[in-house]
Parts: sequence; C-alpha cells; structure tokens
Amino acid sequence: NAATAAVHPLVLLNISEHATRTLAQTKHGKQEPGLVCGALLGRQKESRTELFHSFELVFRQPRNDGTYELDSTHYLKRMDHMRQIFPEDDLVGWYFVSSSLRVTRLMCTLHQQIMNLNATPLLLVFDAAMAGEGDEEGGSSGLALPVAVNTPANDQIAWASRLEPLRIAVETGEAERVAIDHVANTLADASKIAMFLTGQRNALEMLHKDIRILQAYVSQVIAGTAPYDPDVLQLVKRVLCNRPVVLDDALFNKAMAQEETNYEIAAYLGAITSAVGSVRNVAQR
Repeated sequence: NAATAAVHPLVLLNISEHATRTLAQTKHGKQEPGLVCGALLGRQKESRTELFHSFELVFRQPRNDGTYELDSTHYLKRMDHMRQIFPEDDLVGWYFVSSSLRVTRLMCTLHQQIMNLNATPLLLVFDAAMAGEGDEEGGSSGLALPVAVNTPANDQIAWASRLEPLRIAVETGEAERVAIDHVANTLADASKIAMFLTGQRNALEMLHKDIRILQAYVSQVIAGTAPYDPDVLQLVKRVLCNRPVVLDDALFNKAMAQEETNYEIAAYLGAITSAVGSVRNVAQR
C-alpha cells in the first residue's frame, strides 16, 4: 500500500495563521520577507502518519553562501514544551509555505537540516497561491516523503533527498469539530465587533472634522477676519461644555488603555468559558 498521511485541523489552522500573520507583518513593514516553515508533530505507524500539532521553526538569516541555518536552540526549547503536553507525539516532518507545490533547491537544503532531527521526515508544502491540483482520487501532492538521499560530493549545498507524493487526508474527531465550530463562531463575533469599531472610527473622524471647522471659525473671529455671531459662539460654547474634561493626557491615556484591557480580558474569559463548556458537553456525551 502507498504511504498515507492524515492531517488534523489544528495543523492546518496553525499553518494558515502563520502564513497570514507573516504576510500582514511584511506588508506593514514590521519585518522583512522570510521563510514560513515549521515542525510537524504526530505519530508514525508503518506506512501511515498522523499529524496532530505543529509549531514554527526559526532559521537564521542567509549565510555568505546564501543558505539558511536552523536555530537549534529555539527548536529544542519548543520541542521540550510540546513533549511536556503531548508526550506521545514526536517530530515527523516539517511544513513550508510556498507559492506553488514545486520542490525547490532551497527546500531541499532546509530538508537536509531537518533530516538531522529525523532520518525520514515528511515535507508538507502549503500552496499559498492555491495553484496546486489534486490527483484523480482527490488526493494532494503537497505532502512528500524522502525515499533516498543524494548528496553529490562536488556540490557544496547538499540536496536533501528525492521526494515522492503521499496520499493525504484531513481527519477530525468530535472534540476537534467542536473546536472548529467555536473558532468559526468567534470569527463571526469578531467580524461584528470590527464593523462596530469601524462605525465608531468613522463617527470620530466626522467629529474631528467638525471641531476643526469650529476652531477655524473662532480663530477667524478673534483675528477679525470673520463676522462676530453671538448665536454661533453660543453653540460653540455648548459643545465645549459637553466635552469630556481631560486634566492630564497621560492619566487619560492610561485609563483608556486599562478600560480596553479589561474589555479584552472579559471577552477572552467568555470565549474560554464557552470552549470549556463545549468540551464538557462532548466529554459527557
């Protein structure tokens, strides 16, 4: 039988979040474009592999020869944390986010370093451009297994291996389906909050524009370039009397930050409580 791999939803969520976050940070100039890759944890039994968890891998900046070097300290620290929580899972491979499913020379050089941690690691290529196509049976060619090592003696950059496609499938348990539904509901709530905040921002922009108009009128009245109108100035006074009194900008900003933090903590606590309740219901069933 051909080798197969079962990917659980948490792995796909982690990879998607990693790729999306890196793209957003790159667009906003918070970081330079870099590698988006990570470790895959799971279990292997004969020709079947299950992928349960994943975490990000850190590769140091390119060396003089243009290659990347795995940050082993970061990997060992993260791996130790994962084994404390999931002692039965081990490193079975790694993932790489690319614009296609084509295995490149860079991926092979990185794969060679992963082979120092696992002699036969899997490689999950995540097609960010959605350009890959499945086979006739609905499988994907994004997951590959090294079958032979080819390291030419006259090549300074070692090619990791020849890679063969694997049959892959997404598998979920009942608890995972509950978690996915909870994430979907949370995203829906977040969308509503985003719409509310957008409305508030637009209202503040309009208020700021109106205040600038009043400020310009009062300045022109003081300078004598605009006619004095007691009715208009009375309205301006009413606006000023209704505004919040801020005696100290630093204290005001601190209070606003504290209120925002309290709201976020309350929302986070509510989400955790809801998730725990769902897990308890699943366990009781």
